[in-house]
Amino acid sequence: MSAAPERAEPDVAPEEADFDDADSEGCGEPAPGRSGGGAVPSARRSRRRPTGPGGRALRWALAAVGALVLAAGAWSVPVVRTELLDSFTERPRPYTELYFDTTPTFEGATVLVPVAVIDHGGGGTSGYQVRVVLESAEGKLVDSTTVQLAARYNAPVSAVVKLHGDSSAALVRVSLVGHAQTLHYRFGKVQLPDR
Repeated sequence: MSAAPERAEPDVAPEEADFDDADSEGCGEPAPGRSGGGAVPSARRSRRRPTGPGGRALRWALAAVGALVLAAGAWSVPVVRTELLDSFTERPRPYTELYFDTTPTFEGATVLVPVAVIDHGGGGTSGYQVRVVLESAEGKLVDSTTVQLAARYNAPVSAVVKLHGDSSAALVRVSLVGHAQTLHYRFGKVQLPDR
């Protein structure tokens, strides 16, 4: 009887034989020219480098730069920019501004009332009607008129309204028809009844 030949043990140290398939060059595939199951450890193994605080900081910095680039790209899209501005910025509500351009004055028997209107997106696209009333100290009507002013977005439109007055004229009331804005001006120190 012949003796069976002895099988030779591989010439690999135990610590080298224990390797991570994902980190080895073979990646779990048979080496070229070999068939069979399992990866064959190579003499040169790539090792995973330990991640220290510097590696984590680098990843966070790259993530922050990526987020900034993404935000800058999104900011260039008008719809996104409008939505972001609406969520972070208090936008003014549209309104119409009514005011005296200068102080109302008498010119003989005529009262000059300089008024102005500014459309701040208040919806006065076709124009505004301004009602001007001249009253006596007792609250009686002396004269009144309504003037039409064109609407101009964020630009003043002014007019000097002329009313026929007399010595009893004590108060000018100005109202914007269809809006809540009103103005009044008292001539002298006359105490007028409240309305």
